[in-house]
Amino acid sequence: MKKSFVRVLLSVCVAAMLLGCVGITAFADNITYTVRSGDTVFGICQRLGIDFAKNEAWIKQTNNITNYKALRVGQVLTLPGNGTKTTTAAATGVTNIASFTPMGVSAVGTVAGAKTGDIVVSYLINHKLLAGETVAGVCAKLGIDFDSNAATIKALSGITSWNKIPVGKVIVIPSLTVPTGTSFTAIVGHKVVGGETVAGICASYGVDYGKNVEQLKALNSTTNLNVIRVGQYFYLPVAGVAPTPTPTPSPTPAPAPIQSDLKVNSSGHGTFILTVNGVQVQSATSGQTVTIVPKPATGFHVSAVSVVRTDNGEFIPVTNNTFVMPYAPVRITVDFAAN
Repeated sequence: MKKSFVRVLLSVCVAAMLLGCVGITAFADNITYTVRSGDTVFGICQRLGIDFAKNEAWIKQTNNITNYKALRVGQVLTLPGNGTKTTTAAATGVTNIASFTPMGVSAVGTVAGAKTGDIVVSYLINHKLLAGETVAGVCAKLGIDFDSNAATIKALSGITSWNKIPVGKVIVIPSLTVPTGTSFTAIVGHKVVGGETVAGICASYGVDYGKNVEQLKALNSTTNLNVIRVGQYFYLPVAGVAPTPTPTPSPTPAPAPIQSDLKVNSSGHGTFILTVNGVQVQSATSGQTVTIVPKPATGFHVSAVSVVRTDNGEFIPVTNNTFVMPYAPVRITVDFAAN
């Protein structure tokens, strides 16, 4: 009897010591956790075996959190220590850890095997390491913070040492936004119903259970995949469909320049010549600036100037006796009037 009591006492003491080491204090119903560098609410919940999806609204309200990305080192969080918590207001629903907006059925568009009622909590980029690449360098190119995700990358990729990663190794990198232009999987939360097994759930999503055992354990913070509870969310990697980028329309090429004759017309009492860059011309290339140089007779002045396309009768703007040659022949008319 004494030995049993001693063993129980030692177990309680060891548990208390472990909790203290990571900044956690256990209470009768809730847990207080002191935030450390690199922590995320989702990651903390995974480590402590708390169903984030079920308790997200309660955690947010209890800790007066408006932005999960703005956690401070040393900040004390109150987390559910027993069962599922509900908020005093209407439930906000299951949310995505990136933007905290409801996903649900909307996830089906980017996740080929997602089902109605599923949630998507994040995405995983599958990057095959090339010669000369480092995991930190790949993260930098993808805009993902390596330091805060290093432990997760190690667990999901089966890496034991950053210094011994072979070329060709597939590195699994978490992302909070839908990746574009790269292979990825989505972490889908499936709500367990009676009679389901992990192997059966994987089969229904087209996920190879045997090849993904370690990743499934890491995603669900467990070492025993034979134990799942009805009502819990079981997280598994499901193939994603990269959004098709909207193609940028190619600019319409400008038509090739053409050269056309310049037809002249005068009302009398004067003449005029046409120049391009100060040189008299009788034809011009489309796009060139043509200058009209009038020479009125003594006692007369220019009263009107017009330039008209001969193919469709369109008037071409004339400014200070200059115009831009269109892609068509033109007729230039200069009228003179007495002073």
